[in-house]
Amino acid sequence: MIYLFTTSKRIGAKLIRWGTGSSISHMAISASKNLDSLVVQSNLSKGVHETTLAKFLEHYEMVIAFETSGELPSRFFEVRKMVGKHYDWKGIGYYAIAVLWFKKILRRKLPFKNKWADKNDFYCSELVYSNESFLRSLEVDLDRYGKQMLSPDRAAEILGEVFKEVKVN
Repeated sequence: MIYLFTTSKRIGAKLIRWGTGSSISHMAISASKNLDSLVVQSNLSKGVHETTLAKFLEHYEMVIAFETSGELPSRFFEVRKMVGKHYDWKGIGYYAIAVLWFKKILRRKLPFKNKWADKNDFYCSELVYSNESFLRSLEVDLDRYGKQMLSPDRAAEILGEVFKEVKVN
């Protein structure tokens, strides 16, 4: 399983990069590095859906990717069960307000808990950390990150501690 961290020139991507101060604005999960492998992502227009890696790369520029090993590829099949779910508009709205209020105005760390998130809808990084026990199973010290809500750049930082970086093109 490959965790893909990307960017694009779209306005939404620019706003995410501005809010997070990162070059990463989107993330998705692929079954493998093969261009015909499935990618699961959540975006504004389609919610959680599948595409091929080749089609995914037509719309996004790769920033970094990490490959899992061992039993963790079974996680991809769990993520595929989310296909057809809606985009988490309330959750991303709360995140946007939290970024503006806490990070940009108050200059404080973001809260970890997204109070408006719908547990049945997902924005892109929620696919990876849809339940905190998954990240804890990786033996990542989430407390070290100040209990902040996880954006794509924060997820890349956490997963980079555990998995090796790979080239995807």
